[in-house]
Amino acid sequence: SLFKYAVECLKLSDSKAYELISIARKSKEVPELKRAISQGAINTSQAKRIVSVITAENQSQWINNAATLSQRELEKKIVEVRPREAVIDKLSYVHPTRVKLVCGISEGLMKEIERVKDLVQQKAGKTASLEDALKAMTALYLEKKDPVIKASRCLEKKRELSSRRVPPQPKNKRSPIPATIRHEVIKRDNGQCTYRDQNGKRCGEEKWIDLHHKQPVADGGEHSVTNIVTVCRQHHQLHHQLTL
Repeated sequence: SLFKYAVECLKLSDSKAYELISIARKSKEVPELKRAISQGAINTSQAKRIVSVITAENQSQWINNAATLSQRELEKKIVEVRPREAVIDKLSYVHPTRVKLVCGISEGLMKEIERVKDLVQQKAGKTASLEDALKAMTALYLEKKDPVIKASRCLEKKRELSSRRVPPQPKNKRSPIPATIRHEVIKRDNGQCTYRDQNGKRCGEEKWIDLHHKQPVADGGEHSVTNIVTVCRQHHQLHHQLTL
């Protein structure tokens, strides 16, 4: 058994063994696939994705797709040719405290979840997972719609108001950017970094976003739409290094 040889002698994982065997079998039908891997035009991960659609007749097209398209773009091209069956929603335990979720979603929802994931990363200051994004979305919905949580929040707010004391404000504390100004800047810049390199190419990063004063507040700069721009964390630091 080729599979047994790959697992026991070559010490490959089951999934890797299946992947390489499928590529090898397809390469017998389409030798150009093996040649593209040998020459470094594509790697085995890219080759694995196109074995279901590549033929001797369309080999040039699919090898080029694998070499030039992103993983997501390539997967979309493949399902256009070989649509998969509808995904059945499923929840199954993989550990006493962990559950595997399988479901099909629209491309639009996928992009919205990716955007939530970026925002969670921005707030946490560290890399976020898909689980982190789903957790944040669920928590927000429950906070807004769950009647038990809303009732608890209202009661807690009443208790706070009855015992709240306004603390003294420290002197010379910098005032925050007004919400209306912040919203106008973010909307104008589409929530993306506006830094441009020497060739005029815009960064466009959507993660780790800060608001930067072109004229520092310490030097008399104002909280105004014209004085504030959206930048990513890296280019925010660069702006301040350039002004030192």
